[in-house]
Amino acid sequence: MLSHLSTTYRQEVSWNGYRADVLKSSIQKYIRRGVTEKALYCAGELDLFKEAADKSAGEVIRTNFLHRLMIIYMEDVENRSILEDINIKMKELFTERTLPARSKEKEERLISEVVVEMGQSTKARVCSHIRAVFNAKYKDIRQHYPEISALWNEIEQNEKRRVEAGTELFPFLCESFTTYLKQKNILAVYYGFHIEGSTEKLKEAFKGSKKPVWYIFKELSVHSEDKLGVNIMIQWYKEHIGTLHEGFMCWVYPLLVELGVITKGEKPAIRFEDYPLNWDANRSNQRIEIDDVVLDKHTVKGRGKGVAEFALNEALVENPAAFVNPIWKQFYEDGKRLEEKIPILGPSAQSAQSAQSAQSAQSAPSAQSVTSTAPIKIKKPTMKKEPVAAPVAAQVAVLEEKQERKVESQEKVKEVAPVIKEAIKPEISISIMNDNFVFIDNLYRSRITLLDILAERGYDVEKYRKFSPAEATAAASSLAGLSFIVAKKDNAEHICDVRYITNSRPKMDVFFNDVPDEKSETTEVVVMMEGTVAEIHHQAALKQYMKWKEPNEAGEKTRRKLRVSFFSIYTIVINPMRHVLVPKHEIIPDVEDAHKKLMESMYITAKSKFPEIKFHTDPIARCIGAVPGDIIKITRPSASSGQAIIYRVCAP
Repeated sequence: MLSHLSTTYRQEVSWNGYRADVLKSSIQKYIRRGVTEKALYCAGELDLFKEAADKSAGEVIRTNFLHRLMIIYMEDVENRSILEDINIKMKELFTERTLPARSKEKEERLISEVVVEMGQSTKARVCSHIRAVFNAKYKDIRQHYPEISALWNEIEQNEKRRVEAGTELFPFLCESFTTYLKQKNILAVYYGFHIEGSTEKLKEAFKGSKKPVWYIFKELSVHSEDKLGVNIMIQWYKEHIGTLHEGFMCWVYPLLVELGVITKGEKPAIRFEDYPLNWDANRSNQRIEIDDVVLDKHTVKGRGKGVAEFALNEALVENPAAFVNPIWKQFYEDGKRLEEKIPILGPSAQSAQSAQSAQSAQSAPSAQSVTSTAPIKIKKPTMKKEPVAAPVAAQVAVLEEKQERKVESQEKVKEVAPVIKEAIKPEISISIMNDNFVFIDNLYRSRITLLDILAERGYDVEKYRKFSPAEATAAASSLAGLSFIVAKKDNAEHICDVRYITNSRPKMDVFFNDVPDEKSETTEVVVMMEGTVAEIHHQAALKQYMKWKEPNEAGEKTRRKLRVSFFSIYTIVINPMRHVLVPKHEIIPDVEDAHKKLMESMYITAKSKFPEIKFHTDPIARCIGAVPGDIIKITRPSASSGQAIIYRVCAP
């Protein structure tokens, strides 16, 4: 069964034939829900990538898995009483694999104990809730939450006084953060987010860095009563999580502890001997059924799901901690409803939900707690053996799963609880219908244009040509489901990762971190979005191409050369390269010194002597995939000679 392991980028398959993205999603949701047996099985599948033929690639996947465990603690558990235990075991795990006499049995025991301890602990998602409270995109629903509106009123008054006083922004943010931290006021979190997002540099380095986020860690080190917890989070950020999208939790979590929002909690009473602390079940080819509810929209199988479904179903925790703020939690859920244009429920829904849960608990014959208004069915953990001759392709079955996902999403809507169903009664006007039709039309036409652009770049896109307006209509509610990956016709190692996003301004510093350095020069990323392409996108594309890789063993650095292109769905409904007024543009490959020979024939001594075409800013340069240093041949009509050829150099 070892042959099932595959470490192919974005197509990773585990020991027993599960997709890696499914396993990463599943282990987090199973820990969140306290389904410990299935969480352990998923942990085994991910840890067994260490047995892959490509040891380096296998360890990369396994490192990502270990980081995921640390993120699960901060995002879903938040039990301060077990932090030291988790930290000691994670340290041992990272140390063990570097030892000459590495003990894989010890690693399996440590991972198992971490999973069991988190699965049996109380759970909370306060870091996510408070991030929603201070998210500006949820401005339209604040009026329904007086407690949250009061926080924003104070923020606006502070900003007004800053402007009147002529105070510079970054010093003001730092001063405000420290003031509210000392007061143990929740507004310290708001100013922390803005410090982290600043482009300013600190005057004095802390822990060897002048990045603004280290001001937060410095102040926590000075003022926090829980210095051990702060130091652990600093270590996690510096050595493991800092470059990831979830890095913000490394400072938000200890800050919430210091503010008294997250209390210490109690250690769960656990008998580790009651659980399998190794991967014998995985190695013996036993399989389990992965429940649909644990598959989120970031997996191939769950791409049809939306953010509201995640907030209501997948973010459900069992054994919730007592310190969870119900108003913040309800605001977080309503924010997800707002993103999908579903009517919000407001803070009153929280009390109604609590009453309904209490009534259900009294009438229920069994004792499983329910904290969500949407019904969730989790099957008991079972081990199901797969026939020996079953091919991996049949187990992965990506295309079939996508079709099943559409049906399952429709069935999920039918299962919405009555209290929510009553609230979801949107009035459909002619204007809304017309807007939706225009969006679907643009979505369909831009997809066709994109496929043409990729085909001209040399990618094999034929299997995506069968795209109908009906499929565009079905995908309109969740653009991520349209994402795909294609390879070059003449070289399968060169791929293009097409990502559809609804947020036109994702966190650019980490959005492309999932492309490893060793794959960056053979990977191209095309981002399709609803918003317009702005200067921030031009800068992000240039930064990703010019960014340095990690130094090699000799200490040498090279550029990542990751090719990134941003396109707006609304602006490429027509292929600009086929417009009658746009001349033919071609990139001249620099093979056999072609650039040098061309320059010599034109008596040009340097590429800088050519007229420029701006990288990414120029729409045609973006369409053909030109990068800095490329020479572009432009063939255009000429009144005197019939045809004229000019050359331009792509410049940043």
